[in-house]
Amino acid sequence: MSGDTAEIERRFVGKPLHRREDARLLQGKGRFVDDLAPPGALWCAFVRSPHAHARIVRIDTTAARAAPAVVV
Repeated sequence: MSGDTAEIERRFVGKPLHRREDARLLQGKGRFVDDLAPPGALWCAFVRSPHAHARIVRIDTTAARAAPAVVV
């Protein structure tokens, strides 16, 4: 172990650290990637099979394509 690593361990390991983001997160003022909505961004949804190891032989997308705001 290098001297720098040992020094870091003595200073930080097992000791409480002041976290600058705590107050913001606890007050509900945190910003997350999910909060961002860049222009032109799209949403997607994944549908999972309820059957393990099932083979998908066909997907009918008619209803999805007819839904408003669907981008094909």
